Amino acid sequence: MIAVGGLGFLMGCTENKCVIWIYCLICNIVMIPLIVVGVILVYASSQISTFANTSSIPNSYVYNKIRDAWINAVNGNTAQVCSYMQNHRCSGFNDSCSDGLNNQCPSSCDANTFSDTCSNYLIDDLESIAKALGGIAIAFAALMILGSIISWVFCCCPTSLSVSTKKKHNSRV
Repeated sequence: MIAVGGLGFLMGCTENKCVIWIYCLICNIVMIPLIVVGVILVYASSQISTFANTSSIPNSYVYNKIRDAWINAVNGNTAQVCSYMQNHRCSGFNDSCSDGLNNQCPSSCDANTFSDTCSNYLIDDLESIAKALGGIAIAFAALMILGSIISWVFCCCPTSLSVSTKKKHNSRV
């Protein structure tokens, strides 16, 4: 992004058509995947709870992947999982730790006493994160579209802009 911004700055300073074309090409190459990723993330954020809903799909693929990620986090980063459980006042993913320790419960965590499970909280958090990332991707794409439009304006009429600027400057002197 810094390189693209630097190229855009160079384009603005030099009014070189070759640099303008390269800048527009790079903006379009980067912009299209950003739009696609942004739309997919925004759409996915609205569908995560549907795909992970255990009442409609008992052993859904998405739900199982989220549960497996929870179990891996319990095994790999107990302190972070314990902190998440304490913040949301829940324990375990879909099996409460208050009923007894299982593979979804970090050992020696004060939050193991909560009876509410963390699955709904985690799915809500995933939806929020996906929506935010999608919005950021779409915002960056919009900025790149704006940059491309401005570049096309410079590309199509840099000489007329320069001539009119020179005429105004010469008339003042």
